[in-house]
Amino acid sequence: MEINNFERARELRHELHANPELSNEDFGHYAKEVSAAYFYIGNGEDHPPLHTSEYDFIDEHIKTGCNMFKMLANV
Repeated sequence: MEINNFERARELRHELHANPELSNEDFGHYAKEVSAAYFYIGNGEDHPPLHTSEYDFIDEHIKTGCNMFKMLANV
């Protein structure tokens, strides 16, 4: 999925019903000093979770992440 603009990214957030998470304390510390944001790229519900022997990174998600950073850099 390619995200072309900020408004579409905002729409996706609402479509996906993303819940806020407090999962990275280090990142939160840095975000107190500079503007910051991070995001998750999920593998779907039928994929083994992280930190298990069954997990296998989906290489196609690299493009999704790069497209997201590219879009954010153009905001």
